[in-house]
Amino acid sequence: MGGVVVLCISALLLVVIITKWEIDELGEMNAVIGLFCFFFLLGIFVMLNVAQYEVTVSQKSILVKQLFRSEKRLNWKDVETVEFSSKSGIMTIQSKSQTIHLMKSIHHFDRLLLLVKKHVEPSKIRFE
Repeated sequence: MGGVVVLCISALLLVVIITKWEIDELGEMNAVIGLFCFFFLLGIFVMLNVAQYEVTVSQKSILVKQLFRSEKRLNWKDVETVEFSSKSGIMTIQSKSQTIHLMKSIHHFDRLLLLVKKHVEPSKIRFE
């Protein structure tokens, strides 16, 4: 959703560039072009980052891969806590060595919650 909003902002800036709406000086045009490039690239980055978010759950572990980050794997037996905040929409799975943050906006998040409840002891799970 955030990527779409940022791309809409860049589309509005593109309209300003094309129509030269109330732009009198070359410096103003350069500023608008710079803002367009910034918002366009930011929007593409955010959309790719969300689209390339892959979560794989097996009997032994959970594996999370993201486009611009290294993959993280946690064995279910090593999980110390699982926290989910309904306000922020983020689930945090922690072990001694690493932490995984999963956003509610990922595809099939509800199914993922059920799988986490299945593989982790209930005493280690906290939902706010």
